[in-house]
Amino acid sequence: MRILGLSGGSINGNSEILLKVALKAAQEVSPDDTHISFVRIPDVSIPKHYRTDDIRFSNGAIEQVDDDPLVPDDRPFVLDLIMQADVIILSCPIYTRTIPGIVKHFQDKTMGPFQDTAMARLRQKSQPGDDQEKYDLLFKPRVAGLIAVGGAAGTDWTPFGLPVMHQMLFPMGVKVVSQFQIHGCGLPASVLLDSAAISRAQGLGKAVVSQAGKHDALFLGDQKGVCPLCHLNMIVIKSGNLIECATCGASGKLVASQDATGQHSVVANFDADGQKTSVLTESGKDIHLQEIIRIGSALRPQLPSLESQREEFKGLDDVWLAELPSKTHCK
Repeated sequence: MRILGLSGGSINGNSEILLKVALKAAQEVSPDDTHISFVRIPDVSIPKHYRTDDIRFSNGAIEQVDDDPLVPDDRPFVLDLIMQADVIILSCPIYTRTIPGIVKHFQDKTMGPFQDTAMARLRQKSQPGDDQEKYDLLFKPRVAGLIAVGGAAGTDWTPFGLPVMHQMLFPMGVKVVSQFQIHGCGLPASVLLDSAAISRAQGLGKAVVSQAGKHDALFLGDQKGVCPLCHLNMIVIKSGNLIECATCGASGKLVASQDATGQHSVVANFDADGQKTSVLTESGKDIHLQEIIRIGSALRPQLPSLESQREEFKGLDDVWLAELPSKTHCK
């Protein structure tokens, strides 16, 4: 078994401490030959890429490029660790209500559509001679645990932590089996004073190992949430009583109910058909893939007619683009 930790915060800060607590607990219940490692995402070197062909889409690999030899590309190394992992634990602090931008930058440059299983299956069908081992590696079952750490006392300053963290892993089909949000840890290492947080991290570490390698992995988190798929509570209110899970895209309805005591309440209901639109399902990713293909087919024939307008807007760079000091220094 291979267990990988992904640290999105400061070195040995609160989120990294909880990550290590979870990894230690995972080690305790893992086979003796288990390999454990972790990566500090802020340390991952990512060169700027202006070319469109520098990343190979959806086959579990990234093509290194030589755009900037002064900035090495760590992404292939880190992606290989992710691909080899059976268990992934991602731990991030919350800065201004969401995870650090550098973690999102890593996600956008490395994960997302580049490792999307729906796109990979389409590519596999169209190019059956491709390396099957890479596809097998991408499609293998993986489970994950998510930890978000906030300094504020309540959820008003931490709402986008776990929802955004989900976006890192769902394209690969990674099943989140445990997750939690900690509050009130605004000073370095102060999480060590929170015995409940330590206990939850230990429980998460053991939970993810218990589900490793299972295609039908169970969610073992202590808070089930209103969405039955991502188990979070962020809901988009649409027209009428229609709703959508803001984290995973499942479709549902608000339903009024009354219990035996006569107490009225409104609950979120996500039926089987509504769950098919969730990005956590292959059907949801297939729906999006077909949408991309349809939109691309409609727009592509019209693009040549836009060249002159596009060049006009490009010309405004010479008029309005502010010259950064770093660019001036390099001249």
